[in-house]
Amino acid sequence: MAGRQPRSVWEDPGTRYNAEAPNVQKEKRRGKILRVGVWIMAFGAFPLAVLLGFVSIGLIQGMNAEKPAQLGSFDTNGSAGKPAATRALIDWLTADPSPLPNGKLISWDGFEVKEPPAPVDDTEKPVSYHFELHRFTLERNDSLYSASVQVVVDGAGVSVMGTPTLLPILDAPATASSPWFGLGTATPSEAVQSAVEEWASAFTGGDPTALRRVTRDQDASSTYVPLVGIETLQSAKITTASYKVVPAADGKTKDDKTRMIVQVTLELWWDGQTPTEEELLGPKPPTAQKITYDLLVLQANTDAAYVVAWGEPGTGPDLKPEANAIAGVDTRNLEPGEGSQTPDPSESPDPNDTPAPEGTPAP
Repeated sequence: MAGRQPRSVWEDPGTRYNAEAPNVQKEKRRGKILRVGVWIMAFGAFPLAVLLGFVSIGLIQGMNAEKPAQLGSFDTNGSAGKPAATRALIDWLTADPSPLPNGKLISWDGFEVKEPPAPVDDTEKPVSYHFELHRFTLERNDSLYSASVQVVVDGAGVSVMGTPTLLPILDAPATASSPWFGLGTATPSEAVQSAVEEWASAFTGGDPTALRRVTRDQDASSTYVPLVGIETLQSAKITTASYKVVPAADGKTKDDKTRMIVQVTLELWWDGQTPTEEELLGPKPPTAQKITYDLLVLQANTDAAYVVAWGEPGTGPDLKPEANAIAGVDTRNLEPGEGSQTPDPSESPDPNDTPAPEGTPAP
């Protein structure tokens, strides 16, 4: 009789399943990790992949999208009714008798479009035309008026509706303590006044090289363009002065007394305008033309102040040294000298006055 096989330990009646055994706990942890991984793959990776796909598509479309075209002045100011409105206003203004005697057209100020309402139902025919209301500014004896012209536009067709309106404009003055925001007033020194006068003389003298030297720009390739054709500089007056400001330690600002902004008015006469002494002593002496600039002055707190930049009124706080310098510009047509002077027609040679050949006896 064959012998019985030995029992497995699991067949031993005294052996029981031990859920707290280390190997059983290890298998449980491994199974839990696997289940979490499967859940993430099913419910996390797929939405993430979809999201990344949409982001990629958006980036590609953004790169391929055309940049918006830049608008020109005609795109914003042009209209089909503008010529008709302007002509109608001029005809109305110059009529006899005139609705505004001695009136002058100062400006076209824009237009407003009045679109027709949308049809309320399918039985109502849509309106094919729209209105344009063009606005103008007129002047008469130093008084200002607003005039408006209504125009109907239907495709290529344009017609003026009625006559212009005329409304007075209140021409009330406004005041400001300074031409610049956030800056206090300062008193320019004699050195600053001298620097301004030196700049004004060079700026109205027509010599680019002299103007560059005034700014102390050491780059010989820089060009500074002066006014050409000024016969007489009568004066250069500082009307307003302020220091530029810099950040302070307390977070506020403080005056930088080495840099001063000044507003200057030049009084000058162009070629052929300078009055004679007799005219100046007459009952109605002529007055010089006035031009205003903002200037930036460096070393303003020393005796060596000098002008480094200039611009339109109100731009003083934004001026920077050498801002007026232009590189690579031929200024020979601006240089003073005989080559730049306009010849006097009275001194033109007579075409019949031909010099005789050498050796020809004099008559």
